[in-house]
Amino acid sequence: MYGVQGAVEAGVDLEMPGPGEWRGKRLAHAVAAKRVDKECVDDRARAVLNLVKKASASKIEGTEEETLDRSEDRALLREAAAESIVLMKNDENILPFDINKPIAIIGPNGKVAAYRGGRVAHLRPYNTVTPFDAITERSQAAVHFSQGIYNHYELPLLGAQMRTKSGKVGYDMTIYSAPPDATTPPRRLLDHYELLNSCGFFFNYHDKNLREYSIDITGTLTPSSSGLFDFGLSVQGTANLYIDNELIIDNTSHQKKADGFFRNGTVEEHGSMDAVAGQTYQILCRWNSPSISGASSSGSDDTAFKPGNIRLGGCHRLDTNTAIASAAHLASQTPQTIILAGFVGEWESEGNDRKDMSLPPHTDSLITAVLAANSKAVVAISSGGPYSMPWLSDTKALLQVWYGGNETGNAIADVVYGITNPSGKLPLSFPVRVQDNPAFLCGHADQERVLYADDVYVGYRYYDTVDRDVLFPFGHGLSYTSFEISGVGVAVDGQELVVECQVENTGEREGKETVQVYVKNREASVRGPEKQLRGFSKLSVGRGEKKKVEVRMGLWGATAWWSEDRGKWVREKGRYDVLVGASSRAAFAKAEFTLDTTEETRSR
Repeated sequence: MYGVQGAVEAGVDLEMPGPGEWRGKRLAHAVAAKRVDKECVDDRARAVLNLVKKASASKIEGTEEETLDRSEDRALLREAAAESIVLMKNDENILPFDINKPIAIIGPNGKVAAYRGGRVAHLRPYNTVTPFDAITERSQAAVHFSQGIYNHYELPLLGAQMRTKSGKVGYDMTIYSAPPDATTPPRRLLDHYELLNSCGFFFNYHDKNLREYSIDITGTLTPSSSGLFDFGLSVQGTANLYIDNELIIDNTSHQKKADGFFRNGTVEEHGSMDAVAGQTYQILCRWNSPSISGASSSGSDDTAFKPGNIRLGGCHRLDTNTAIASAAHLASQTPQTIILAGFVGEWESEGNDRKDMSLPPHTDSLITAVLAANSKAVVAISSGGPYSMPWLSDTKALLQVWYGGNETGNAIADVVYGITNPSGKLPLSFPVRVQDNPAFLCGHADQERVLYADDVYVGYRYYDTVDRDVLFPFGHGLSYTSFEISGVGVAVDGQELVVECQVENTGEREGKETVQVYVKNREASVRGPEKQLRGFSKLSVGRGEKKKVEVRMGLWGATAWWSEDRGKWVREKGRYDVLVGASSRAAFAKAEFTLDTTEETRSR
């Protein structure tokens, strides 16, 4: 946020993270100076109060989050995750797999639940289900696994691999007022916790004003196999990592800044040890706050976000070439093979973009090697956005599984085995190259300034208007059955646009289709996108069944554009095309309607 007036008038109700800097005296001054109307402030406050009333009416009370981990909650999460999965390709009807035949699970996301994005999206789940566990539970035959590669951006969090002093999974965090060598004032014990997540921001601490602290993170680590074990440590402040009292990582001097922790943290420093399976090692990470350490990572100006942060990770080192060869061999021996790869949350988070559209290092090599060994291997990718696919022409079946939440593994298994017929649709276009993206030349900061030059030509609105090829279009998504859309009719009913059509299931099983309604003004006085999605409806259709579907849209929302010159929404008279299909580049069924008058309004 860079000012008060624009944000408040645009409908921004909350300032986060707190405590607020702009919604107090600065907003009061803007109101006194008549830069912001009192009615606008009332609207913002009313929205917050309505949210409070809605939350209160839900009758959800108490502080024990586990009380919400009910069977019905898990069922809902599983259904939502399964319905979000997009079947991108399915040549030769490779999917669904046969539950009675052996299956090979390959890739870094096989035994990892890629359930969320990174940083602030890193919420603690009640539980998570991995694809390996879910598929193993359902399969009536042998289930094989091969790691292939790692795909972590930073080393996997160490907390869940440690044990506390009391024997629980996690680590002990002991908070002191000063480092061990402090004498004036003397060091005092402030708090002790048993925690699991070894990545955290210190502003979550109950004493928001505490800025001078020294923290000991302690616990034990017992590796399950022998070999080199790598550790990673990034911090805002300073920190050292000791294994059995031996310094493994020094992140106190010669620090290098990185994007993490709102660009106020260091790069992940690494160290390693030669681990012995079954041997228990004592872990000590000593972390001093930016205020105590004066570290370069804490930032040099008052605008730096500096409560202090830390991330501690670790895992066994992997010989990538050997692991890929092993995965390819397994695929050659197992007709039903699925590759579970892509990103984990740390690659995609708020505050910065991925550097390019490539999948994590070695992912393309793994997929290429497995497809060479088994041309019918299914590829399933976790991501929050598009990525390059140099192997696309070689794969016959591709699933986009996103970040599926707690039940992501069960959802993937349900779709792979046909328990759920996939019905997800892409909410974005997959470009052929990153250079094809409408924001390619303006989606970065020059001298700390970002120019949003792509205007309304975002995503499919751009690709369709300039007729540029894409790998997969907006709205795309296949099914294990097939559908036909026909008989489109359109009518203006008062202030509503009503579109009707017939959807027929022409395949062999029940499924769901999403009817997408795009509108184009043939006679617009201003240049605009080729067409725009104005409404949609998802419905279930039985095998051989034909259903009538009605999509109702507000007439202003379906036809109006914003005039900067007049400061109003404009709904122009003229002829409009209605295009109904299953994606932004489907074979459309068409109709048209006419508006006889031009109208304007300040709010729709």
